Amino acid sequence: MFDEHVSGDNLIEFLNLKVQQGSQADCWMQLYNRWSCLDDIGSLAVIHQMLVNDPGKSLLRFRQFLLLLIADESISIQRSFEAFFLKAYILADTSLGPESSYVIQLLEEAIRCPSDGLRKGQALNNLGSIYVDRGKLDETTNCYMNALEIKHTRAHQGLARIHFSRNQRKAAYDEMSKLIEKACSNALV
Repeated sequence: MFDEHVSGDNLIEFLNLKVQQGSQADCWMQLYNRWSCLDDIGSLAVIHQMLVNDPGKSLLRFRQFLLLLIADESISIQRSFEAFFLKAYILADTSLGPESSYVIQLLEEAIRCPSDGLRKGQALNNLGSIYVDRGKLDETTNCYMNALEIKHTRAHQGLARIHFSRNQRKAAYDEMSKLIEKACSNALV
């Protein structure tokens, strides 16, 4: 398309012609559609528009978008723990609206995939955190107890949070004491 060097101003002018001006949400939809059909110039134009609209958050969101594309591609190739966990992690970082139900499904799918105890424990811990934010304390307790069964000691902190929210201060203190005790013994090893 360009056989010679193009100045930055001319490139910006060209990019502005290639994209509809719109909100951040509109830009994300355009970007997804353009990347789905491999429209590189159009994608570049949308990225430029996003950076103009909100330079501070756009780079972070762009990074998240790329990671989502990678996770989706990985899930389509091989249903692995890492792919489900990565997608859940990115989506959980965006909000706790209706998307949290989907994040829960992704984490549950990750837990069903083969993986080591540390990773499964982290997935159970993250799932418990989502449940506690949604007020589902019984499901949260189950997640943290399952995480402790596979030696994921950080789940003590989650259980302490549940006990504290139920006004069970002694039980919360005991859970945090267990966490500190295990952390100290691991530090000495």
